[in-house]
Amino acid sequence: MTPKLMRSLFFLGLSISLISEGSSLLQSASPKREVYNSHARNTFPPFSSVSAKRLTRRHMVFTPPDTFESLSTQSMIDKLLDECLRTSARRPIMVQFNPSSSFIWSKWKGTVFAETWKSGVRHVLWSAFVFCVFTRYPRVKQVFAGFNSVWTQLLTVTLFTLTFYLNEAYSVWRKCLTTCRMLQGRMNDLVMALAGFSQRVDNKDGSSEFTPSSRKILEVVARYIRLFNILSYASLTRSHRPLLTPQGMRRMENRGLMTGKERHLLQKIPVPVTQRHNAVLMWILRIVIDGRKAGHMEGGFGFEQQMMSKIQEIRAQANSMERYAAADSLIRELLIENGC
Repeated sequence: MTPKLMRSLFFLGLSISLISEGSSLLQSASPKREVYNSHARNTFPPFSSVSAKRLTRRHMVFTPPDTFESLSTQSMIDKLLDECLRTSARRPIMVQFNPSSSFIWSKWKGTVFAETWKSGVRHVLWSAFVFCVFTRYPRVKQVFAGFNSVWTQLLTVTLFTLTFYLNEAYSVWRKCLTTCRMLQGRMNDLVMALAGFSQRVDNKDGSSEFTPSSRKILEVVARYIRLFNILSYASLTRSHRPLLTPQGMRRMENRGLMTGKERHLLQKIPVPVTQRHNAVLMWILRIVIDGRKAGHMEGGFGFEQQMMSKIQEIRAQANSMERYAAADSLIRELLIENGC
């Protein structure tokens, strides 16, 4: 065969493998519809396990809450809590991009070629076999003459659909990143306002420090903010979902993130497990109101209104990320149902 024909067969096989791999990845990443129905609101969404053959493809395992509780070990929960309570990143969250061509071509793991070379080789061999058959038996080629137009239309529709999904996925990612930054900023505003309005005592050297009561209030609020972050992000990510199990709640109590009374209150409130973080915001609001009434915080009624506004904005920002995740799942489901 001529070099031009070999190149054509190679790119044909590579395009087939890319389309098949993209479709399989979408299907493996698509959650089952039963997770979002009304009967499954109080259940835990599935966790994912890494396949032994392909480390980059994740298969969802739908597990009832009792089984999920038994699979959550103390060491697993401790690792998740250590990750949540870190004050610095273990590695750069976003690695600096190196536009050098030599650097890009030297990478293999996680690239398109690493994911599709086996499938590409199989399709190249299959294309070569089909070419040999058509050359040997010209009449067979006439039977499949209409396949060319069908393949062209299918290729166009598939590439358009995959490109549309990538654009929408990037938009959802940007929205989630922006929301996380806004949520972080509103929490910083809340903590700064509480620290500024807390009661202080003046020292002889001209400095000031918090009173024991105001310091205790600030420490409780700081603990509630950490608890809110853990419960909020655990309700959105499957990797941290074991923290919402009864065993995870007990371990957070042992680690000092909540008291036994607070744990019982969170488990008794009649809301889904993914909405317990809203109760923690209510606790913060009540501490601010009671602290001002007791004289441990300065400011009047306007201060309470500002605190309520900040807390309500935090609640709105945290709950909006759940809608982004649902929208992304809906897009993937629509793409799969349309034959991608």
